[in-house]
Amino acid sequence: MINNFPLPGKEAHIRLAPHQRRADMFLDHYPPAGAKESAVLVLLFPQGSDLMDWRVLIILRNSYNGVHSAQAAFPGGKREQTDKSLAETALREAHEEMAVKIEEITTISYLSELYVPPSNFLIKPLLAVAKKEIGFIPNPREVANYSLVPLKEFNPLKAVNKRFQSPTGEWLDAPGYEYDGLFIWGATAMILSELYQLVDDAILNKVLSITYISSSNPSI
Repeated sequence: MINNFPLPGKEAHIRLAPHQRRADMFLDHYPPAGAKESAVLVLLFPQGSDLMDWRVLIILRNSYNGVHSAQAAFPGGKREQTDKSLAETALREAHEEMAVKIEEITTISYLSELYVPPSNFLIKPLLAVAKKEIGFIPNPREVANYSLVPLKEFNPLKAVNKRFQSPTGEWLDAPGYEYDGLFIWGATAMILSELYQLVDDAILNKVLSITYISSSNPSI
């Protein structure tokens, strides 16, 4: 993996942040010292030579008694004491939730970390590329559905604003993306906003040319 290339971070995150969260993102103490470490897997599937046509795995979480109930998300979760790194957290969770195996993917880099106030999670996104199509086996206890969404669908100009009540009972005004019956908002949309910018600015192309080399041409 490499981690020395420029990331837009907060600049990209704030474009898709819920309106009620934006002011907090500029505070010096944000995130708080007691935030819980977590990680998600941002898994890309090649689709031809244009990165905007590549697809990213989005899952729909089951309904449960928690702040992220029934939300569109990346596979991921809280870091366990046995996890040697946040990359290991992301890979373990992807295996538990969707049966993704480490030998089926190539890890590329971390994206910018992101703090989520309702769950007090500090999320580290791990970017990876699938080596082939993966036979997902969704864990029925955690995953209700999933989609492979083309990156071009995450153009900020396609974002729509919605007002809705979160699982905590809070009313939110938030931008997000609608695709395949999903409304992708919050931390997931904010991470996707950064990913889209990296592709749009041709930064990801350069990173992939260094870290992702396939003699068969990644056109799954």
